[in-house]
Parts: sequence; C-alpha cells; structure tokens
Amino acid sequence: MNRRGTRAVRALAVMIVLAGGAAACGGPSSNGEVAKSPSQILRDAQAATSSASSVRVSGSGTFGGKPISLDIVSSAAGGGGTMTLNGAELDVVAGKGNVYLKASSSSWTALGAPASAGSILAGKWWSAPASNSNFAQLARLLSVAALVRQLEPTGTITKGGTTTVDGQSVIPLRDSTGATLYVDATGKPYIQSISAPRNQPGQIRFSQYGTARPPAIPKGATSLSALGGG
Repeated sequence: MNRRGTRAVRALAVMIVLAGGAAACGGPSSNGEVAKSPSQILRDAQAATSSASSVRVSGSGTFGGKPISLDIVSSAAGGGGTMTLNGAELDVVAGKGNVYLKASSSSWTALGAPASAGSILAGKWWSAPASNSNFAQLARLLSVAALVRQLEPTGTITKGGTTTVDGQSVIPLRDSTGATLYVDATGKPYIQSISAPRNQPGQIRFSQYGTARPPAIPKGATSLSALGGG
C-alpha cells in the first residue's frame, strides 16, 4: 500500500481521538462522580472503560475536510467492524497479533492503491502484523484498553453541569478545543460519548458495554507482505 493509502487508513483511526475529557453526573442513583474534580472524573472514566470486556464504538465526523464514520467493536482481545473515509468503506478485524482488512476495488483505490492493485485486493481479506507501523494505530482502536489510552484532553478540562445524552444522565468534560467527553453518572462511570471540537461536526458513541461481540477473525486471509505492504 502506498503512502497515500497508509495515510487514509490512519485517518480512519484518527477520528476516534478527536476529543479528550470525561464526564459523570448525579441523580437519585449517582455514582458520586459529580462531586469530583474534572481530572479525577477523567481517570475514573478511563479506568472503568478500560476494564470493560467489550464496547461498541460508532459515529461520524470529518477529518481533513472529508466525511468519516465508523461502527466497530473494541474488546480486550481485539475487535472489528466497518470504517468509512470519504466514501471508501473498509472492513477491519484485529486479533491474535494481526490486523485484517477487506474492501471493494473502488474503496482500495480511494484509499490510495493504484487501480491495478485495487482489482487484486478487492473483496479479499488481507492481513498485516498489528505491530506494523502502517496499521498499529488502527489495531489500537480495536483494543479497548489501548483505545482508552488515546483519549487524552488538549489543554485544560472543565466540568459542565449535569445533562442528558441518549436518555443517560451524564456530566460533560470539555477541553481547550471545545471537544467534550461525557461519562455516565450512574452505575460505572463509563465513557458515554465524545463530541468533536467546536465548529466541527461529529459525535462518537460508546455503547453495549460487555455485550458487544467482535467479528470472528477471517479465515484464509493473505498477508499483505505478498504485495510488499505488510
């Protein structure tokens, strides 16, 4: 895969770290986070989310002016799902030390592969080591603990007042860019969602904690090293 293709795949990964912060909230069954400092709420949210066996991560936004979206399951043992950048849709799975990728010919071309390579790559599962620098950030998205480690705020975080998102009571933590991360205020202080920095569209939701099921590792995948890309 050429440099342009590599940058495109990385761009899909970058969307998940649009924001940093955390949140929590009070109420009849408050978990006590509302009384804590923003930095402590963030630490608690990171710890709770990291401890989850799995979580569904879904949403959309922009990166470099291009529309991006994802719907993945991140788990303790890897994960997978679908990511889209500027109309190029990519199926991804991570597990057992590898990252697996599948896309149509047009999607591979949109991601930077030559048209001739796109037809070869199309509709097949390809694998590369998760340690490969071209795919390491993508692999980290699909490991819940590694994903959470990327959720760091920019500048100072401030705690907002208790609010409700998708029917869940939360407290927003907003960083210096205006990006906001919301943490559940009842039960475990899981990360509930992340909104993009100010003047940028997009929101990423975290749901199905402990019940989301990652896709199976594809059988019969071919190593990208056969093409000089893995």
